Amino acid sequence: MLNGIQEEIPDNELVEVKRFYYKMPSKALYKNTIYNNTFVFETPSKRISVFYQPIIFGQGYSSNPTENNAIELYRNTTLKFPSIYTDAEDNGGKFSYYTPDYIIKVEGYEGSEYIILDAKYSDLAVVKNHYFAALKFKYLFSISTVKTSDKVVGLYALCGKHNVNENVVEVYDIAKQLGYSNNKPDVALIPLFESETCVGYKKVIKMIVRLIL
Repeated sequence: MLNGIQEEIPDNELVEVKRFYYKMPSKALYKNTIYNNTFVFETPSKRISVFYQPIIFGQGYSSNPTENNAIELYRNTTLKFPSIYTDAEDNGGKFSYYTPDYIIKVEGYEGSEYIILDAKYSDLAVVKNHYFAALKFKYLFSISTVKTSDKVVGLYALCGKHNVNENVVEVYDIAKQLGYSNNKPDVALIPLFESETCVGYKKVIKMIVRLIL
């Protein structure tokens, strides 16, 4: 995915690659990756950061951005969406946090925009019927940007199991039927396996690049 984004953005330069260590309490289920998890590109007008397995902190959020890997998002409530699935990220509200698979931060002259991607190893129907409402609650309702000039512009649920006949599901289906196309943020379910020949892979790259540019 990283290569796909870089290839589609003109005049970009990779300026930083690092492994950031998120400070978590010993009882937290989250484990820091042993691999590089932060990749930064620059264009003449924008700075684009791709974070792999990042943390969106709740009570553990620090006012010092460097301690959050420059991710200026925070969980704003201990409320959680009712689900039959256990939320391993919620430790009784004492140190609640979210762990999407990717966050893309695009810094421009007027502020920063965030795109959140969360992957589930399930087919599109299971993600749509059992996971997606909770994902929307988590990443569109129960997180906020620190700066008023910043905003979350995209949420994509990646479905790791799918068949070749499944297509991207755009959430604003009624709006589309009514002829309205100004719905924000951009939200979709995408059947995906990471291969350059995968239709879903190509689609998500195009959707991400469209928001970046």
